[in-house]
Amino acid sequence: MDSASPPEVPPEFWSDPEVRGALASQHMGQVIYAYRQHPAHGRRPISQEVVAAWAGMSQGQLSRVETGPPIVHLDRLVQWARLLRIPPRHLWFAIPADGPAVRRSEFLAWSGAVMAGAVTAPLVRASAPLTASDLELCTRALAWELWRAGRESLHPSELPAALAHRLARLPAAGLSGASLIIRDDEGRYGFPHRALVDVLVAQRIFGEIADGDHRLFATAQTSHDTDQVIRRYVQQDEKAMKWLGHWMARGATPVLRVNAAGVLAKVGDPTVGDDVITTLRRDQDAQHLYLTAVVARVAMLGWAEAEHIATSVMSNDSALPTGRETELVNLFAAELGNPGDDVARWCSMLVLSKAGIDRNTLEPLLQRQLSAEPCRENLRALSATLTGQNPATV
Repeated sequence: MDSASPPEVPPEFWSDPEVRGALASQHMGQVIYAYRQHPAHGRRPISQEVVAAWAGMSQGQLSRVETGPPIVHLDRLVQWARLLRIPPRHLWFAIPADGPAVRRSEFLAWSGAVMAGAVTAPLVRASAPLTASDLELCTRALAWELWRAGRESLHPSELPAALAHRLARLPAAGLSGASLIIRDDEGRYGFPHRALVDVLVAQRIFGEIADGDHRLFATAQTSHDTDQVIRRYVQQDEKAMKWLGHWMARGATPVLRVNAAGVLAKVGDPTVGDDVITTLRRDQDAQHLYLTAVVARVAMLGWAEAEHIATSVMSNDSALPTGRETELVNLFAAELGNPGDDVARWCSMLVLSKAGIDRNTLEPLLQRQLSAEPCRENLRALSATLTGQNPATV
């Protein structure tokens, strides 16, 4: 092929597994390689010389783009995206409408390939004063790192080098008074309140959900508080609701499926709650993750202990650790009245049904919820528990 510009390709070109994998890597060089090798171009792939000519560079330069560290500069990413006519919905960065303003795209670069260690020297050595845009990106990138680590604060040595470098320059930039970021006496970075992390992370994740992109959503299991923030956005977006329903039923990993279920369970629609519970009955892996999260939150336990209890509940063994039975029964009984999570109520019934509680004690707890429960599936589970059946299988 010796065309002076890239050929037109059909929409399904970008859904090819090799191309999708390259796009998921967030490495434009891998995208270019997958583009060149695609069978849609004919029996022979497009050569590096031809693609390099399209971009006004040498074959050697293109080779370094394909095999070297990921491109992190927005203007270069945008140039390649426009040159190859990559549909915006497939990109991991946003193409600015009026010039390459540094926004979500650069943030994703920092917290993606750059933060994994592929940091270019100019980025690390940058010494110009930080702008308000830089401060916003630092704030969002730090929130993402804190959320992924499950920590309240992180030392610079625990952060990606590019982010740590920028955070170290915040006071010198004269923006510390306007920043949400705080640094303690030991040099660890965090926020005044954990809720800020949930909000910032939820905003970022929802932006991907709305575009039908689940990569961020499948990174790690979201917390109850993060789900509550995401669902506020999702409730106003019908397309996002549909994506969540699709991922809950057909997501490739248990984490993606349980994350989608977790948000849908909190939207406040009993019909949706019924769908989530029905799905979790069939999906044992996602059910186990959801139940573990509820046990950890309600009983204020570490993940490992909560996971052990969840496993016991699902295998019909004694559910509660000795010594805390009465306390935990009271906590899960209170969770039966939680109006903000339909599935948490269902999970609490699973725990209570296996807790070995005297029926004279258990029945009043369940009867109290019968008149207030809006979800059909939870009513069935309540009735099953009252009659000695397994609420997970009715």
